[in-house]
Amino acid sequence: MKEPAMEIMGKALDFYEIAGANEKMEKIAVYSEMLVKNRKWAGLASRSFEGTMEESMMDSMMVLEGTVSRKSQVADIGSGGGLLGIVLAIACPMMNVTMVESSGRKSAFLAEVSGALALENVEIANVRAEQMVGNREFDVCVSRASGRLDEIATLAIRLLAKEGRYVALKSRDIQAEVEKARPAVEKAGGKITVVKPRMPAALGMQSRASLVVVDKL
Repeated sequence: MKEPAMEIMGKALDFYEIAGANEKMEKIAVYSEMLVKNRKWAGLASRSFEGTMEESMMDSMMVLEGTVSRKSQVADIGSGGGLLGIVLAIACPMMNVTMVESSGRKSAFLAEVSGALALENVEIANVRAEQMVGNREFDVCVSRASGRLDEIATLAIRLLAKEGRYVALKSRDIQAEVEKARPAVEKAGGKITVVKPRMPAALGMQSRASLVVVDKL
């Protein structure tokens, strides 16, 4: 990760009151290098790579604005290369993050990252998220810009413990998709809202994304 990007990442960590920023930036830099090295082999190229990798990682940190507690059991649905779950696990060691990923290659990459960075708060679940319903419950489910909101939100509700929360990182123009998903979410027992991230204008990130928050009632 280049120096200017590291500086901006450091400011983002400070903004979200993340302790031990220097050590965490070093881990994020190593993770960034591993992503680049393994991107083709593990099929990590996707729409999640819109913009620079550093911008994508800072997008992921915005999810913290939708979480109630940084000490929780978290499921990252459809983890892919880990741009959401790995970044959250690095930033918040008190979060136990289960990376739910059906691809064997992507799961192998996530396991390699977890080992290389000594992330003791990461678990890899090489299954489809639907297979975990009834077997595991989480305080928080998260996902990054993938799949239809109505389908993933209703699945997340089934994975959540009582009064749990699902947070989806989406593009900034999300209102139409939210309104389309609202009936299904409410029928499944959830309440849906949109949160605009507060990230400072000086970081140039405040208009890139929205958070869709679904509370299980």
